[in-house]
Parts: sequence; structure tokens; C-alpha cells
Amino acid sequence: MNRRDYLKSMLILGISGSSFLNAKPKSANKILILALGGAGCNCIEKLNKLPAQTDLICVSSREHPMPNGGLFLPFKANKSYDLYTKNTVELSRKEIAESDAMKSIKNQLNTTAYKQVIFVAGLGGSTGTGFCRHLLCLAPQTIEASKAQIHMVVSFPFPFESKVRVKAIRTLMNSLPQEVSVHDFPLSGLLKHHGDMPFNDALEMINSRKADKIIELCRT
Repeated sequence: MNRRDYLKSMLILGISGSSFLNAKPKSANKILILALGGAGCNCIEKLNKLPAQTDLICVSSREHPMPNGGLFLPFKANKSYDLYTKNTVELSRKEIAESDAMKSIKNQLNTTAYKQVIFVAGLGGSTGTGFCRHLLCLAPQTIEASKAQIHMVVSFPFPFESKVRVKAIRTLMNSLPQEVSVHDFPLSGLLKHHGDMPFNDALEMINSRKADKIIELCRT
């Protein structure tokens, strides 16, 4: 059946030509990496190049060096998770939900078929935690419709960091759908296995481990 006959049959079935033209292209092997927040984008800097058949979107308040082909979307919340009160949590949620960055991510998911979507973030901050929670918990319809395998490659803060960060992480993790595979890299684990080290060295080591996990997932 040629394209003309196919469109004709779609019209007979009541499916418009525009619906056909806007349908997701079939691409069972494609992967989307969503690097969310400063920690997520810092991790992506460890990738020399993107694996084949991989799209990358980075969201952060400042632009980061990225592999060729990556898309940077700026986002800066008015309030940080370290400073918010109960009211500003709602403000942050609204900012994230209505942001141009979120609209671009949802458009990408709606127009391209992916076999995997990999969320990369350092949990506890406003952007990484907020975007993950919105897409996976508060408004999961776009992700659910994609039918993709969902992975989270995330780091957890040190125990001495603010209790507000810990609470934000707990809220997110307790509301994640069961289908989400979480690959976590707690910063506290470095202290246990490697002893005391400079803070920046710990971040570098965690980012390298997260980047290795991303590459591993892309190869499966």
C-alpha cells in the first residue's frame, strides 16, 4: 500500500491526515537522556560523545559543555530547595510545570519514540528533584504514553547536608512508579569505602561513576 492509499484508508477510519503526519516516528532503538540540574549536567560532561541513537537534553541554570548533538534548555527557579518554605514549594512546582524547558521535554517525548529514557540528576536540589518529580510522579502521563523503559541515574547528598534536601528526596522516592529503575550513587558511600576526601574530588568520582552507568544502560 502506498502512502496515498494509506492516508485514504486513515480518512475512512476517521483518522485525520494531520494525526498521521504528527504520529511518532518508529525508532525502537532510540534513547533519551535527560540531564536535570547542575549535578546532572556535570555528569554529562564526562561523556566524550553520545552513544549512537541517543538524544540528550540538559536543563540547568547555567550552560554546560555538552557532547555534540545535545540540547541545552535554561531554567532557574526563583527559590532553591535549601531556602524554601511550604508556600515556595508550590511556587517551585508551578515554575517547573509551566517552564519552557518542561514544555520542550514533553514535546520531545510526544514526537519521538524511545526504548529508554534515562533521568540523570543529583537529588536534593530544586531543578533535578523538581523535574524528576513532575515528569515521573505529579504529571506522569507523557512518560507513561511513551511506553519506554525508565531509568534514574542519581546521586544522593552527604548526610551533613540540609534536612530539607533529604525530605525532598524522600518525597520523590516514595511516590515513584514501580516501573522506574533507580541506580543510586550516595555520596556517603564514598566516605565508607574511600575515607575522607576533598568535596570536589568526591563529586568528580560520583560523576564518573554515573557516566559509566549511563554508557552501560545505553549499550543494553
